[in-house]
Amino acid sequence: MPADTLRTGDLVYADAYTLLCPENLTERLMATVASKGGVVGFNLCSQFVVEAHKERIQACVRSHVDLLVCNEEEAAALTGVKAAEAACALLGESCHTVVVTVGEKGCWVSSRRRDDDAAENVVMHVACDDPVVAVDTTGAGDFFAAGFVHGWLRGWAVERCVRKGNALGGAVVRVVGTALDESTWQSLRGDC
Repeated sequence: MPADTLRTGDLVYADAYTLLCPENLTERLMATVASKGGVVGFNLCSQFVVEAHKERIQACVRSHVDLLVCNEEEAAALTGVKAAEAACALLGESCHTVVVTVGEKGCWVSSRRRDDDAAENVVMHVACDDPVVAVDTTGAGDFFAAGFVHGWLRGWAVERCVRKGNALGGAVVRVVGTALDESTWQSLRGDC
């Protein structure tokens, strides 16, 4: 996306694997998006990438990230705090919205009102409505993030965004791999 096409409020969403790109691409992208009034979304994606690039990620989170999505292991690797709730609250000091998933227990979310950057973040636990037995967890985090961001972009309440994320994440763990059949996609389109 050319920088001159960015508008205030546009979301650019990257993941920690982009840190493996040369020439500080991730940091440059985030700085450009922020300078144009865009919203920076970031997914930590891998505990191992977080451990290998901890200082860079911490700097990005402090400087540019508005929406952060991660699981409890990634949050712990980044913050040094094992408890997901506490890690979420700590990350929420820098980011507008933080989502820390905790598997079948749901997720912790730290968020403030979109129209009030001075407001304090509220930390809440959102349980899974329909826990599932996982067959294969491949893609669960990405599907959750896609559902959450889908709702977030539409201005939904955080709880509704989480329900959408849970619906997508729950659907993909029921199958081996990440290919969902058309009837599942149809069901998910009507969900939430």
